[in-house]
Amino acid sequence: MNLTLSLTPRELLARYQAGERNFAGIRWIEPNNDPEALWGADLSGIILSGAYLPGVKLREANLTGAKMVGVYMPDADLTLADLREANLTGATLKRACLECVDLKFANLEAANLTGANLDGADLTQAKLAFSNLSQLDLSQLGFSSPFYEKTLDAFIVARALFWQTTLPNGQLEPGPRYYEV
Repeated sequence: MNLTLSLTPRELLARYQAGERNFAGIRWIEPNNDPEALWGADLSGIILSGAYLPGVKLREANLTGAKMVGVYMPDADLTLADLREANLTGATLKRACLECVDLKFANLEAANLTGANLDGADLTQAKLAFSNLSQLDLSQLGFSSPFYEKTLDAFIVARALFWQTTLPNGQLEPGPRYYEV
């Protein structure tokens, strides 16, 4: 895949539906001209590693098993998206709306989630080691098992950065502090 390939959201969807899966390194062409093009889209197994997608709108999209290593998606809208088992290692999701997103078993190691909205998100068994979890409110997370409620035990956060972060139990971590297991 050409690392400088530029696509509109509609072009990406059409190519995906035609069987193409590797969109590594793509950049958006005027994504705001058609902001709902990818809402509810089935993009399971897509490869978006290294893609430049600021402000992408993927509400209710199926991204299960997606490979999104190093994807740049600040201000993205992923409300109600299914990202189970997705690989988001090193992803930039600053200020992204991840409200009610299913992130069970997702890999978010070394991801930047500064200021993201995770209200109702299910992070059960998600890997968040080495991630930047600054300016987050983790008290409104949703979990698939009541065992995990109000604890950090639901996900892997070794060496994650907490700074002005509200923990699942409602306690504020003014930080900066790296969580050690």
